[in-house]
Amino acid sequence: MARIFISYRRQDSPSMTGRIYDKLEAVFGRDMVFRDIDDIGAGQDFRAKIAQEVDKSDILLVIIGPKWENITDNQGNKRLEDPNDFVRLEVEEGLKNSTKIVIPVLVENVTMPNPAALPKSMRELCYRNAISVRHDPDFRNDMQKLIGEIRKIDKTERAIFKKKPVLIGAGLLGVGLLAILAVSLLPPGGTSTPAPGGVSPIVPDPSHTPTSTSSPTATLTSTATDIPPIATTEAATDTGTPTPASHPIRIGVIQIPDYLFMDIKDRLNKLGFEAEWIGASSDYKLFIEYDIVYLPIGWSFQNDLIESRSSHYQRFVKEGGGLVIEQPNSKGNLVPVLSPYKILFSSMRYDANEWPPDVLMKHEIVANLRASELPGPGNKITPKDDHWKVLTTSAKSHTPTLVVAEYGEGRIVVLGTSVSTNKEVRYQLGDQFIKRFIEWVGNIKGP
Repeated sequence: MARIFISYRRQDSPSMTGRIYDKLEAVFGRDMVFRDIDDIGAGQDFRAKIAQEVDKSDILLVIIGPKWENITDNQGNKRLEDPNDFVRLEVEEGLKNSTKIVIPVLVENVTMPNPAALPKSMRELCYRNAISVRHDPDFRNDMQKLIGEIRKIDKTERAIFKKKPVLIGAGLLGVGLLAILAVSLLPPGGTSTPAPGGVSPIVPDPSHTPTSTSSPTATLTSTATDIPPIATTEAATDTGTPTPASHPIRIGVIQIPDYLFMDIKDRLNKLGFEAEWIGASSDYKLFIEYDIVYLPIGWSFQNDLIESRSSHYQRFVKEGGGLVIEQPNSKGNLVPVLSPYKILFSSMRYDANEWPPDVLMKHEIVANLRASELPGPGNKITPKDDHWKVLTTSAKSHTPTLVVAEYGEGRIVVLGTSVSTNKEVRYQLGDQFIKRFIEWVGNIKGP
C-alpha cells in the first residue's frame, strides 16, 4: 500500500487540506496518510525529520492554494525563499528522490505557479501533472479522481515489485550469456575489450509545461479616519497582502438547542456567504469543512455543552480556522472555556444612552464605518488576558462590545451585540460591518 505525505501551508488552505486528509484517511487508513510533522522533538534536526518522513512515503501531495506562493514571514520575506522553510524542504526532498511520486493538488481554483517565481530547486514541481480539488459541489468527484490516481500508482508499484525477482534472474542470465559470447569472440592470445559495466537508465523528458502563471495580488490598507475615536490606543498593524476570495466563505453556524437564531444564517447567506447549521456537539472533524465556525453562546445552561468541545474549537483556530462568538443575552455570567484566551460574558439591559459605541482602535474591521453600524450595548464582554484587542466599547460604561484576537494561524472575533426577546434575536449591526469582520476572521479579503 502506497504511503501518502501531505505538504501544505496552514495559512493557505487548512480547511481544504483537512477535508482531503479525512477522505484519504477513510480510504487508505490513518497509518498510510501523513499530514503534519508536529512530533519533531526539542533539539531534533527538523531537516532530517522531514527527509525521514518523506523517505517513508511513496506519494507526496503538495496542496497549493491561493496564498501558497506568496505567504511571508514577520520580516516580509517570502517563506519559499527561506532554505529552511518546511514546505520548501518537503517539496525539495520529494523532487530529488526519483522513487517518489510528487503530485501538485490545486485547491480553490488556483492555477499552477509560474516556475520563474519559485526557487530553482522547486521549479520541477511546475512540470508535474496537477490535479484540481474544488469546493462543493465538485469536491466529491474531484476527490474520487485523486483517489483513483493514487490507486493506479499503488497498483503499478506493486506490479513492478512482483516482477523484480523475474527481472533480476533474467538480467543475470543475460549478463552470463553476454560474457560467454565475448570470450568466444576473443582471438587466441589477443587482448580483450572490456564489456559494458551497466545500462544507462532511460530518463523521460518532461513534456508538461505550465498552463498559466499566478497573478500578483494588490496590497490593501485601511484607516478609521471617518470615525472620530474617543481614545485611540493603538494603530493598525495588519498590513499583509490580502488575496481575493476565490469561493464564497463557508460558515458553519452552531445551532444551540431550544434557542433559535434564525437571523444569523439567513442574513449571512443574503450577504453572499455560504452559511449552514451544524450541531452543538460538532467537533474538529466537522469544523474543518468550513472557513469559519459561528457560535452564538445562548443561555448559560449551554455552558457544559460548549466547554465539552473546547479543545476542538482551539485546534480549529490554531490551524487557521476562524471563530466568531456571538453573545445574545445570558442569564447571569458565563465564562466559556472554548477560546484559548479567557473572556467573560454577562447580561446587560439595553440602554439607548450607551449608543453609539466608542471606537478605540484603528483596525480594518471598523475602518471607515459609521458608528451606528458597529456593535452596541446588548451585552457585556470582558477580556481576561492581554491577547485581546478591544475595538469598540459602549458609550458610557465603556464595556467592550467588540474584541479580536489571533491564535496560532487563526483569528477570533467576539461580539456582544444583540438583544433577545422570546427566543428571537434583533441585531444592531450593519451589513458592511458583518462583511468586514467575516472576511477578517476568515483571513480572506474580498476584492
